[in-house]
Order: sequence, then structure tokens, then C-alpha cells
Amino acid sequence: MFLNCCPNVYSLLLKTQIQFIDPDTLLQIDLKDSHSVILKKDFLHIYKQGEPISSLKLHFPNLIKWKFDKGLVGFTIDNETYLTEETYKIKEHLNGRLFFSKIQDFYTPLQVLGKGSSAKVLLVKSKVGDTFYAAKCVPKTESIIQEIEINNLLDHPAFVKIKEVFLGDTSYYIIMDLLSGKNLQQILKNQHTGLTVEQSKLIMHALLSGIDYMHQKNIMHRDIKPDNIVLEKINNLTTLKIVDFGLATYSNIKKFQYPKCGTPGYVAPEVANLTDKNQIYDKKCDIFSAGAVFYKLLTGRDMFSGTGFAYVLAQNKKCQIDFTLLQLRKLPQDAILLLKQMLQKDPILRPTAGECLKFQFFTSTQQNEIHSPAPNTSTYNSNSAPTGPSNAHKRQFFAQQKQMMQTVDFQTEEKTEYKGSFVTNDMVQYPQMPKMVMKFNTTEFETI
Repeated sequence: MFLNCCPNVYSLLLKTQIQFIDPDTLLQIDLKDSHSVILKKDFLHIYKQGEPISSLKLHFPNLIKWKFDKGLVGFTIDNETYLTEETYKIKEHLNGRLFFSKIQDFYTPLQVLGKGSSAKVLLVKSKVGDTFYAAKCVPKTESIIQEIEINNLLDHPAFVKIKEVFLGDTSYYIIMDLLSGKNLQQILKNQHTGLTVEQSKLIMHALLSGIDYMHQKNIMHRDIKPDNIVLEKINNLTTLKIVDFGLATYSNIKKFQYPKCGTPGYVAPEVANLTDKNQIYDKKCDIFSAGAVFYKLLTGRDMFSGTGFAYVLAQNKKCQIDFTLLQLRKLPQDAILLLKQMLQKDPILRPTAGECLKFQFFTSTQQNEIHSPAPNTSTYNSNSAPTGPSNAHKRQFFAQQKQMMQTVDFQTEEKTEYKGSFVTNDMVQYPQMPKMVMKFNTTEFETI
């Protein structure tokens, strides 16, 4: 209405914005009917006969609709359609910046790779270039704007970049690179004694480096676990990927979305024991989760063993960790010391990711020595690692392990306490590309 009533004023405002607020031109293309498009860093501007007539800010939840006629021929903004033979150039610059329409015109769905509590991931094939991608499908009832914004902030080898985001009738579709490696849960499935110390060191260094970068951006993942850590090659640091940012949030905000969330066995105790949903915690919740991953790498076992959601969560909340198994495996003292610091129940006593990387476990040249001198960790008020366990302690430990593996009768009130309030997000993995891919009976994404 403002445009129709005061076109000259609107044009003047656009000129001012283009000249002073968003001055750098990234792309300029002539459209049909005397129109042209100028793409800036934060805006897409439409001109007619040299005068600006409309502007679209490049951020979510704004939407651009694509027009097809035997190929991509144009786009629609605010019910106005603009045609050009160079539409693909415009689209390439807008990838991951705002919502797109008509995913079915760009991708063919092939197979469900995995499902979570509310989302699923599809194997999709691009109709341009025949490249395979992963498409994370999230119901519109879920909020994904923050997840997308967080992903776009992470420019680091440890994270998967978002390629495009489509808006469907009932779902959002996040297009990402398809990872061909296995996650740590798959790798550790048959490693009953864990990985070697050197392998664990390489993985933890890459994991903590990614977490350190993420924390410097004031972002916390809140669901660090073996399922969400993917490796292309176990000894290649550059191929470790931290995936699934469905529970990620900014650490410097006053109120978290899903404040009480995570996965039992890996969630930090201050999160698991949260009683006031308005209470905040800090990024060190990820350090505890990474410590639980470290424990499993070294031992091949879950830190809080047992069967069932409620029982494992109850152990997680108590956070009574038995480090005896580490001594039985004769693991290096500098590894045990780092692990203990990461698993401090009090988050104030935990080191940051950057401080973890400075521990002697990573910096020592005598990496194969079991009794390496302990680094100075007085800042964290830690105790030195215990000496070797006695025979009585060994018998007690194995008795506890046997008892924990038995079936537990869960209490009804424990189930009720966390029903609907404790968000677990066992999102999908990115398995190796199947040799044979079966197509669905329909190419409509919404029906998969």
C-alpha cells in the first residue's frame, strides 16, 4: 500500500538504503521487461528502468519462490515474477540465506536414512549434476531458524555446511553434504575395550578443537555424543564432523529454548538436574558431554551403564563416576587426569575446551608413558589420579558392572517426571551410500 501511495518516497528510501546501508554489489543481472536485479551483501534489490522498486532482506524467514518452465527461468517475490536466463546465478548467491520453494523441482527423494523423535533425514539426488545430498526434514511445528543461523555461523572443518533450506507444505528441508563415514557409535560398537590411546587422542583433539571454535562463537551444542560425531577416517583429524544442531543454542542469551535437554548418559548433570527452566547454564555442559565420549573411547563402555532411559538418566543425575576401569586398563595418567577434569560435576571446576587442548595429554612428547608427570591444574582444584586398584576394589568393580547390566524395574514417577520435559534428540546418522537405492512410489517429499 505504501508503495502504491508514495512510490517516489519509497524509491528514495531504497536509494538511500542501497547507497549507504548496503553499498557493495555482488551480482547485477538484467531481467526481462526493463527490470534488473542487483544483489548486495544483505539485500536483493529489483530495479525498473533504473529506479529501485522493491527490496528483499536476505535472512530467514523470508522466502523466494522459483519459477520453472522446462528449467529454472525466474523467481517470484511478493507475488511479482521476474524472468531471466541467469536465474541459477542468483540462486547460487542465495543458497542458505533464506527459504526456497519447490524442493521437488531441484531434488528427487530416494531413501530415508534415519529418523529421530520429530525429524528424519532423506537421501536425495540433485536434478542438476546428479549429486547426492542429505535432506533433514523437520515439521513446521518445530522452530529451526536458530538452528540454521547457528550452522551458518560455523565456518570450520568440524561442521557440515548447510547448502539450501526449502519450505514445504508441512516441513522444512535442510540440504547438507552427505557424509560417507561412520559415527563413533558405529565405530565403537564392536570395540569392547575402546580404541587405542593414540586414536582417542586424535579424535578428542579434533572434537575439542571444534567445540573450542563453537564456544568462541557463544554457541553450545548440548547433545555431544558418539552418534553425533562422524569420522571419514579414524586417523584423519580433518574429517571429524560434529553433526545435528537441533538442540544447539546461544550461550549468551537469558532464556534457552528447551532448557532441559540432551541424551541420558552424556548430558551434563547441571542440565539433567535443572529444576527452574528459567535458570541458565554455560558452555561447559559440552565439556562434560565430550568427557563422556572420551570415557567411551578409552574403555569401550558407557560411563553410566544400564538399560532404559530412566535408569541411565538417574545415574547421570547423581554423577557418581567410577574411574577404576581406567586403572585396570593401565591407561596413561595424563589421559585420566584430563578425563577427570572434563567430568567434574561442578561446571566451574571444568576446564574450557581451549584449556583442555593445553593439557599434557595433548602436548607431551612422551605420549606412550603410562605415568607421565601431571600438569599443573591447581586452577581446577583437582586431585591427582589414584594409584592402582586393590584386588578388593577390582572385585567390587566387576560386581557393580554385573549388577548394572541387569534389567531394572523403572519407577513410574521417574518416567513421568521427564515425559515431555526432557528433550532427547537422537537424530539421524549419515551412513555410507547404499550400493542399491530403491526409489519410493512417489516423488512428493511430503508423503515420505
